[in-house]
Amino acid sequence: MGARYASRRNWDQFIMFYETLLQIRGSYTQAMYLQDPDVIELQASAKDEDWKASKPPLFGWTAELDALFYIADQVQAGRVRNADDFKPYPRPELPAEKERKRRKEQKVNTGLEAAMARGVESAKAKWVKL
Repeated sequence: MGARYASRRNWDQFIMFYETLLQIRGSYTQAMYLQDPDVIELQASAKDEDWKASKPPLFGWTAELDALFYIADQVQAGRVRNADDFKPYPRPELPAEKERKRRKEQKVNTGLEAAMARGVESAKAKWVKL
């Protein structure tokens, strides 16, 4: 009897690897996926909101891409007459940066709620005194 090959990888790892290959532009896996008739039909019938540009993924964001986006921003800034019209190209968002923004927003909202509660209490106190 010959030796059997037993993989140590599970299906979750395979699917994660496959989805990673789907995100790499120019990969064979992505090319074959985008030529699938079901995928073509799904993308052709998608809503316009689904085609809006979003932030690029963190995976694959290299120093070279960062430099190219910086150069593109500089070229665009040189062509814009009004500073308010300048919109830099989107960069990937770091998870820690996203969490810091969420915490800061939560802190501001908590402060506003506390201030509103104090205002309601002082209004009640003034109303009772009258």
